[in-house]
Amino acid sequence: MLVASPDYLDAFGRPEQPADLAEHEAIVTLTARGPDHLWRLTRGEREYTVGVRGRLRSTTLLANFRGALAGLGIALVPRWLAREALADERLELVLPHFEAPTIDLFAVYRARDRGSPVLTALVTSMRRALSR
Repeated sequence: MLVASPDYLDAFGRPEQPADLAEHEAIVTLTARGPDHLWRLTRGEREYTVGVRGRLRSTTLLANFRGALAGLGIALVPRWLAREALADERLELVLPHFEAPTIDLFAVYRARDRGSPVLTALVTSMRRALSR
């Protein structure tokens, strides 16, 4: 989901369409392939790809989230990370009628731990927490 602080949005405006993102300060994720300057959003069956720019670049979702909280721009972060800040209005959804791609997460563990009650409980708990 796309989020930004109310202060940022009050100062620079609220995007109404994906193309408007090109005029905003984006908090860009650095990947192994370089900066992710293309954000993909969907609405229904239609996909939008927007080129974004931004001075703040990070390799972690947490840094992107904190940058948005600090009013440094618009960030693309997972729902589970932004949930509390949205609830207490430290962040606002940007383009709420558009969906961002999902992120796959994997639990990595030793083969001998497969089926362990503790591991099963942990993975089940993580699934519940991250799907809210």
